Amino acid sequence: MRALFREIGAVSIGWGPEGDTANDEFLRFVQLLVMRVISDFDGDPEIFRECLEDLRRYARARQGPARVLEQRTLAAETGRVEAQAAREAIAHLIGGATADIALPKAVTGFLRGKWSDALFVIRLRDGAASEEWGLAVEATGRLIALAGAETPAGDFAPVAAGVRMGLARLGLDEATVESMLADVESALGANKVAAPGTSPARPVRAAASPRFVQIADKLAPDTWIEFRMPGVTTHRARLLTKIPRTGQFLFVTREGAKASDWSLEELALAIEHGEAVILGSAGGSAPPSHGIPGRR
Repeated sequence: MRALFREIGAVSIGWGPEGDTANDEFLRFVQLLVMRVISDFDGDPEIFRECLEDLRRYARARQGPARVLEQRTLAAETGRVEAQAAREAIAHLIGGATADIALPKAVTGFLRGKWSDALFVIRLRDGAASEEWGLAVEATGRLIALAGAETPAGDFAPVAAGVRMGLARLGLDEATVESMLADVESALGANKVAAPGTSPARPVRAAASPRFVQIADKLAPDTWIEFRMPGVTTHRARLLTKIPRTGQFLFVTREGAKASDWSLEELALAIEHGEAVILGSAGGSAPPSHGIPGRR
């Protein structure tokens, strides 16, 4: 009997009323189980074991389509997040390196055009920890550095070699690559403009306390969280995974569709301020109704 009650609690963690509860499939199924126990129990506990097996079969049947959608959600979201992270890294790389240098239009166009495309391909295919990405970053820095000083004719050759390797990842023909490099070298040689001031500092947000950062970082896949964000309808979502390359926590609905994604710091702050309440795991016992609270 206790095992049946625990299983009902665990399966219902991700359940939430959707419209008219009278037409809710899961609620009707639980009601049928209850009625079956009431009508068939004659002192033999076997009825509880049979109901428990029926509940587990029902839960497995529901999980099938959800798991398929989850995998599609994960693949799409991983690709989107990694692409976004690549674009942000490239913007930060080029923006940071050129903050104190006034570049000629031709060089700026190259950096933000074909060269950014090459960096994007390298970052996505080889990863941020790869040797290829490291060489591309080095080539970017050396290329921009040439804009701030007198450039003897022979100094561009080592830089051009690195840039040439990066452009090759775009599948461009040799004549096109050499034409781009010639334009860049010519523009860099003519660039003698002083740099403007530094860029403004980014806004600083109060960090989450170490305790809640640790709680968020240790969340296991299949953990359910109830989000109580200001101005947003309270809802529950399950942690599908923590995307390795970006550290983003990806949450899905009980149907397997994407619900939201959070950085470690954002999630820790939400937990700390009671805007994200940890309920429990879909595969374990039902958690206490109050979950794991933060502070208000």
